[in-house]
Amino acid sequence: MSQTAMAKELQRRGLQFRQQMVQRVESGERPLRLNEAVAVADILALDFDAAIRGPEADEDALRRQYESKLREAVSAVVKFEEARDSLGSTLAEVKQLIEDHVNLADTGPLYETHHSISALMAVLTGLADDVDKAMEIPARELKAMYEGRNGEHPEDSE
Repeated sequence: MSQTAMAKELQRRGLQFRQQMVQRVESGERPLRLNEAVAVADILALDFDAAIRGPEADEDALRRQYESKLREAVSAVVKFEEARDSLGSTLAEVKQLIEDHVNLADTGPLYETHHSISALMAVLTGLADDVDKAMEIPARELKAMYEGRNGEHPEDSE
């Protein structure tokens, strides 16, 4: 942004700035007042609070954001494992129902239903197996990583 454009934007915000004043601020000859600094930050779409706090605050904000996302990931993995366990229980119940009624299903009106359910069971069992294999980080390891000392990954501290 040119100095002239900055001066015009500051004027739009009720501040008496000309191009020469912007030049003096940029060169360090003239300090900015707080209200002027807030206006400049707004014009340049900068986070004024972060600029005042400095780079350490950015690191703290990033750390908080990381920890928040890690908590979300742990929660999602726990929910996923609960859903996977529920799927396993349901599959076991369906399998037991099939085994209990296999004689009835060999003939008569349940024959087609039995084979449809058996095929569905095979697909769901395969899916459950694929999901188990796809889980690279079990919930307990993710939780241990989150709860690691000093924010270190447990593998890094060994």
